[in-house]
Amino acid sequence: MRYIWVVSLVLFGLAAVSSAAEILDNEKMIKLVKSGLEEDIILKKLDRDTCNFNMSTDEIVKLKEAGVSGHILMKMMEKMDTQVNKTRVDIEMQVQILRTSDADEYAKAIKKLKSYGAQAVPVLAGHISDADEIIRAGVAEALGEIGDASARPMLMDALNDDHPTVRVKVGKAISAMSDAETTAKLLKWVKMPGHHRDGACLALGYLRDKQAIESLTALLDDHLAADDDRAAAVFALGLIGDAGSLEKLIDALLNSPSDKVRENAAKAVGRIAPYAGKEVKENAAKALTRAYERYPQNRAVIAAVLGDFALGPVIETLIDGLQDNNPEVSDACYKSLRAITGETLGRTYDEWSSWWALSKVRFQVQ
Repeated sequence: MRYIWVVSLVLFGLAAVSSAAEILDNEKMIKLVKSGLEEDIILKKLDRDTCNFNMSTDEIVKLKEAGVSGHILMKMMEKMDTQVNKTRVDIEMQVQILRTSDADEYAKAIKKLKSYGAQAVPVLAGHISDADEIIRAGVAEALGEIGDASARPMLMDALNDDHPTVRVKVGKAISAMSDAETTAKLLKWVKMPGHHRDGACLALGYLRDKQAIESLTALLDDHLAADDDRAAAVFALGLIGDAGSLEKLIDALLNSPSDKVRENAAKAVGRIAPYAGKEVKENAAKALTRAYERYPQNRAVIAAVLGDFALGPVIETLIDGLQDNNPEVSDACYKSLRAITGETLGRTYDEWSSWWALSKVRFQVQ
């Protein structure tokens, strides 16, 4: 008897789960009506189930012709209005969560907005010009994650947003839904002085579009362009990854008056040169070590990039960098040394210097 009771309870639970998971649509509603069920029972089921009714004019006519009463049709429309409103409220709540400084909560909000797909786009569209740049940036990211092509025009307009973080997010979002027409517009945008051009540069970079190299290089040569624009052009060239861009990137690394341009140039060189030929790699490493010496304010970034160059002169530069008074620089040097050598030594200059005296032959240092 106890066994029968337990089995019955389990079966009841499974039935409840199955019922809760059911989605009531037009076809199922017609089936219920044609089964001869009383209207009150149908209305009760309509009230408790998740619904996905198509309430277009043509579909309402079909439902009426199938015997669905006017009362049930009214309740079906009310149910869909309620569900839509609940969805809009939740989307609005997720948009407000984007203001959080908690990275995990922010990521959850983006994920939830993505799960709504195209349903979220109209609500997000109302916030792409929000007074709060944090909201604008988050909305752009969410639209990129959703990837619905209907968002392209509003994102293209947002390329000229006043805030650089927003433009960065917009550029990446556009790259997730670009087509040939959009790419052509981006190429024209990069050539338009008087506009913010960094977002368009980044979109082309994330698209890895080699036809953009000429336009990006021209922008890099335009010394009247804003630092943000030139820095984005450099970063985009690094993303595209064409070795033919290295000469321009190294020139920017060594000679640009902008810290941001130099740092992005170092990262771009680090993306391309380690995978080029031996001579190209060595020349790039020499340029990076010269920039390391020349620009103390950029050393932490350059030291991190040098971790991809397993060359003797690089190791010597990094060992010297362990003595740097800036802890960010010494930490970057230490991490790059470990990445290059595979050694697990401590952080002191003396320890690495002693190791190097015994190990330099392995790195073919004359």
